[in-house]
Amino acid sequence: MSSRREQVLLIDPPNEISFTGDFTVRVCKTKLQLSNPTDMKIAYKVKTTAPRRYCVRPNSGQINPGETAEVNIMLQPSQNNDDLQKHKFMVQSIELATQEQLERAVDDLFKDTPSANVMSKKLYCQFNNVADDGEEAVYQAEETENMENGEQVGEVLLTRPEIKSGIPTEPELIHQEPVPAAQVKETPTEASIQPQAETIIEKAVETSKLTPVTKPAQPMSSEQTKPAAAASVVSSSDESLKKKNLVLQRDVVNLQSQLKAIREKLTSASVQSTVATPLQGEDPATVKKVMIILFIIAFILGFMVSSFLCKSC
Repeated sequence: MSSRREQVLLIDPPNEISFTGDFTVRVCKTKLQLSNPTDMKIAYKVKTTAPRRYCVRPNSGQINPGETAEVNIMLQPSQNNDDLQKHKFMVQSIELATQEQLERAVDDLFKDTPSANVMSKKLYCQFNNVADDGEEAVYQAEETENMENGEQVGEVLLTRPEIKSGIPTEPELIHQEPVPAAQVKETPTEASIQPQAETIIEKAVETSKLTPVTKPAQPMSSEQTKPAAAASVVSSSDESLKKKNLVLQRDVVNLQSQLKAIREKLTSASVQSTVATPLQGEDPATVKKVMIILFIIAFILGFMVSSFLCKSC
């Protein structure tokens, strides 16, 4: 089994990363400097055994020959800090010797490069748990400097969120909106009541114009109802007579048309019976010839019959 190559990057601090502060409330920050003393580009990557507790920016990149890269490491606050002594970091690096390696992404390089060609350096962590109250003074000093430089600072209070779970998250500033003053209910005055009364009166006048008052219907006496009932009976009988008259007129017209059609049929039938119609499809000249031939045949037959009878006598 091949061993890993020795790290060529110059790491500051070389062996231990130190964190100082209150690890249950505030974010603790530190820096890591990586220097490239070689004459070729080197790709680096920073790993940790507790990725949920740390925010590393940038966690990978390339370093030109003779240059230094600065990596910011932030420890997220948590109520459970029993495993802090087990946290470790590792700085890995690869020499970029070819143009293809220079053009590829750093994460892909570390995935495809054999472990024997990867240089690594393990860093331990040191934690100094101190209830640091000095950060508030630093924050106030920065705020006063901003005010002296002419920057306007709003009256919105900034507070940090309470951390209730063991999973670290990036703390954010919560903007609290100023509470508006309670709105005072205005008491009605004579000046405000008078226009309301005027509008109500105007609406009442308009509705009275639009909807006329109707007198209640008075019950009719028996003497008044008799002529009305007789008139209604007469009008209904007239309408029924008119309807019957129209129906009779229509029936008379229909009968007349039927009689006319029957008469036309009778006249046409009598004309056809009196006039001898030639055979359908035959010429009248041929019909005459046939009649003459039949007459001659009948004459001959009659002559022969008469002569036969005379001989027998």
